[in-house]
Amino acid sequence: MIDALGQLSPLPTPWTDDTSAVSEVRLIRWIRHQREIGAVGFVIGTGTGEAMLASLSERKTLLELVMRETQNAVPVVVDAQASSTMASLDLAQHASRHGARGIILAPMRLPVTDDELFSFVRTVVTYGALPAAVVDPESRINAELHERFRHLTFISWPDPVTGPGAVRDVAWRDSWVLGQTVVTPTSALAPGIPPSDPRLAPLAALMREHQPARVLKMAVHILDGDLGPPRGPWLPLPDEYRPELVEALRAIGLV
Repeated sequence: MIDALGQLSPLPTPWTDDTSAVSEVRLIRWIRHQREIGAVGFVIGTGTGEAMLASLSERKTLLELVMRETQNAVPVVVDAQASSTMASLDLAQHASRHGARGIILAPMRLPVTDDELFSFVRTVVTYGALPAAVVDPESRINAELHERFRHLTFISWPDPVTGPGAVRDVAWRDSWVLGQTVVTPTSALAPGIPPSDPRLAPLAALMREHQPARVLKMAVHILDGDLGPPRGPWLPLPDEYRPELVEALRAIGLV
């Protein structure tokens, strides 16, 4: 079972200035900053990390850099969702080899049958050799399929984050609760503030409307940090939203 005492921070992907590669310098600085402000662990490869815009090789590089920096001192969970069973299995096995605590999976958004969905999850969990948090935001897994999954070991079923600080898109693979583990994009800026805190509402609203990665990167720039630009086709958050974001950061005591 994936379990950590506190909030795991979804890691943004700091790109180089031309967004052609992961910026190791920016990433290491961010990890160290996160640990200084109280992050108890990290989730890699979610929407907050622009995983849909990264190659499998880049997602692996990101994990390797994180594990080298943290030295297994904090739990790391990897979003292993990909466009095919073999790609997801590749990410899961890579995560296992490098010391990750677990993986995240979700029903594929391709038109698949129940048998195909079951085979996908079973293959990745069985041969990936890591516990999996399986999220099901669109209620794709029916009662019969749930019963089939019940016989597989190392699968947990998180709930979505709720409250004023809830930030989730249709996938919510970086916004869930499982036992003592909480994952939400707002924890990348305020890991000590739970999503039930109303002070997070303005920040969460901006993240819901404009993509967590874009909001996070502008917020860090406002706070004199540097995560680089978002990767295309996303553009940086327009400056017209800066005053609103400053107020959201002020509400949680960051400015």
